[in-house]
Amino acid sequence: MSVEEFFSVYDAALKSAGSPSESSVMRAAGVGIDTMRNARRRTTAPDLLAVVKIAHALNVPPFEFLKPLGLTPDMLFSPAPDQAGGDVAHDRFEVLLLKIWRAMNQEERVGLMALLKARININAA
Repeated sequence: MSVEEFFSVYDAALKSAGSPSESSVMRAAGVGIDTMRNARRRTTAPDLLAVVKIAHALNVPPFEFLKPLGLTPDMLFSPAPDQAGGDVAHDRFEVLLLKIWRAMNQEERVGLMALLKARININAA
């Protein structure tokens, strides 16, 4: 994970795209013309939003550019280490249940909890 590795991937993407000028890519991406030049000169990581926009302009999956900078899909789509999955919805059904729960008023929630408790007690017997 390094800035040098990022620029290696970025340069390869430019070459693969037919070697367009950096300024034309920056304009197409809608980012500042010196975004990549300044980062390369200072050997610092460019702005992440700019990297994603540039990836789209070059028709490159964004994580191809982000991975050398240390940003992986797991970091974005997994729970934080201190959550260990406890307070994060695990699948689309849990997300749906949460949406239903939030749409309910207090009386409906109490009723649902009573139903669930009765169902659990029946199954335990």
